[in-house]
Amino acid sequence: MNRTGKLTTDEDGEVTFTHTSNQVGEDDIEATFSLNGQELASDEVTVTWFRVTQVTLTPSESFGIGGKSVTLTATVRANDGGSTDGATLNFEVIEGPNEGKGGTVTVEDGTATITYEGTGTLPANNDTDTVEVTSPSNDDVEVTATVRWVRGPVHITLSPNSATGTLGLPHEVTARVTDTANVAVAGATVRFTVTGQNPDTRDVKTNANGVATLSYTSSRTGRDTITAYVDLNMNGSLNSPDEPEAQATVDWAGRGGLTLSPTANTLTTGLSQTLTATLTDAEGDPIVGIMVYFDITGANTVSRGSSTNESGVASISYTGRNAGSDTVSAYADLNGNNRRDSNEPTATATITWVRNATLSLAVSADAPDAGSAVEVIATLADPDGGVSGVPIRFSVTGSNSTSGVRMSDATGKAVFTYTGGNVGTDTVTAYADFNSNGVRDTGEPSASVTINWRRPFAPADPSPAQPGCVYFLATQHNLCAGFRSYWEQFGGLAVYGMPITEEFVENGVTVQYFERARFEWHPGVWPERYDVLLGLLGNEVTEGRRGELPFQAVQANPACRYFPETGHNLCGGFRTYWETFGGLAVYGLPISEEFREVNPDTGVEYTVQYFERQRFEWHPGEWPERYDVLLGRIGVQVLDARYPNR
Repeated sequence: MNRTGKLTTDEDGEVTFTHTSNQVGEDDIEATFSLNGQELASDEVTVTWFRVTQVTLTPSESFGIGGKSVTLTATVRANDGGSTDGATLNFEVIEGPNEGKGGTVTVEDGTATITYEGTGTLPANNDTDTVEVTSPSNDDVEVTATVRWVRGPVHITLSPNSATGTLGLPHEVTARVTDTANVAVAGATVRFTVTGQNPDTRDVKTNANGVATLSYTSSRTGRDTITAYVDLNMNGSLNSPDEPEAQATVDWAGRGGLTLSPTANTLTTGLSQTLTATLTDAEGDPIVGIMVYFDITGANTVSRGSSTNESGVASISYTGRNAGSDTVSAYADLNGNNRRDSNEPTATATITWVRNATLSLAVSADAPDAGSAVEVIATLADPDGGVSGVPIRFSVTGSNSTSGVRMSDATGKAVFTYTGGNVGTDTVTAYADFNSNGVRDTGEPSASVTINWRRPFAPADPSPAQPGCVYFLATQHNLCAGFRSYWEQFGGLAVYGMPITEEFVENGVTVQYFERARFEWHPGVWPERYDVLLGLLGNEVTEGRRGELPFQAVQANPACRYFPETGHNLCGGFRTYWETFGGLAVYGLPISEEFREVNPDTGVEYTVQYFERQRFEWHPGEWPERYDVLLGRIGVQVLDARYPNR
């Protein structure tokens, strides 16, 4: 697009040229300064125009685990169908516990990925973020999504975990979802997947009690396995260790006619299997005194009969001497002629016998960090190889209590995954529930394994003295190299306090925590100060409080020093202390006015003021030489919040 024009500078020597475009591409804008017709100076700039006319944000509602990251996807389209690659979007958390977090992302292949980390400290009654996405190139683009944060790990249980369903009648399986404190998680999506006789997949949201219910019917006898997981990120698949799952089974039986239980089972040779047949009429009432014949063929051959009792039940037991599969065929001899006629009800079952089956357990990590996920792998095998289709029941006791059931696969393996939220020792016990009765019976193999959950944060542990360093016996930590030089030259004990960790890498930066500060090493950024910058701990401890009155911007006070960057005044003794003992480099800008607040260490109320890197506290009469100002122990406060298990 070609366009020219002349503009006159204002009293400040400035002129503004406004240019718009309805075409994609680049414009070169050249400005020339002329005086009395003579060109004196010129400069140019290139403007790139993108199409951004529609943005959708998915998922529109999701959940996150406190202290971990969530990911949203922005899909960007142009109304003319052209490419939007290279365009930028701005995102910001405009409301919620992570208010103020945000950034800029670039569109690639029509989408932009938005990721941010949630705070590990969730305030009461404020657990949901509103994330807003806008386009710098189109003021009409404004979309939002919500992220609700919960305290992990999240748990799910199914009830009942095994049951018998009646053909044609609804059967309900109830999932309950809770956080690490056993508090109900409402509004979460539970994905139920049914495999077996009635394949199906359904999504159900939990109610205010954290409960989601699946209800369905069957027209076919046999077993269904129901797997349920909490789809926290709403992507429709189980691909995150933070998304827990559980399983249950339903054995469908007819309302009228003959049913056989169990319909399928696996046992070790030498044990006894009881087969139970139930005979009812069309109304579901028991039929008494009818002979039921059981014919067993396959690895073991048995033919036997039993008469139904007052409950309509007839049963036999037999011992599997040979390994292999048995087919059980039963029929009710209604006319008493000792043979099966076409109108007489029948039922079938399959019993699998294995030789000397053993169960072994292995873990993906035997000394994991608390808060991570561990896989417990059970392998069920006999001398011929893996044994499939057997429920393996897992039970965890110790520092973290949980349980679950998994079916062994074609290789005999069943994998149970859980997250250890607490430090300490767990004992994981598993057994092969051959008869699916939920109780370990004689002959059902079992195994156990120990998992020692450790604190994930070692730098806070006491350390021995290191050569060339200053050692603080009171906290048992060292102060070395550039951090030592900075500490000694720019404030020392009064400003920073003693070290409470060793040096370690946090978010890719070498840091060390002190009672009142966090030192960060940024090579090449500030050589005059040993390349040490101080962490913005004042901002971190006041995250989520910017809506409170003391943190809102005010007008300048003529008696104070005013900082327009944050809209706050610095007055009296706090101002003198700030200007005398470190200033902007050490404390940062004020982010609040003075106000009264209870000290988290002492429980006593003081006059305080927050800065980007510190909290000033006025303690009348305690330190006149420093204007009675003491600095808050916010290094301890932030370390405790970030690493609660340290």
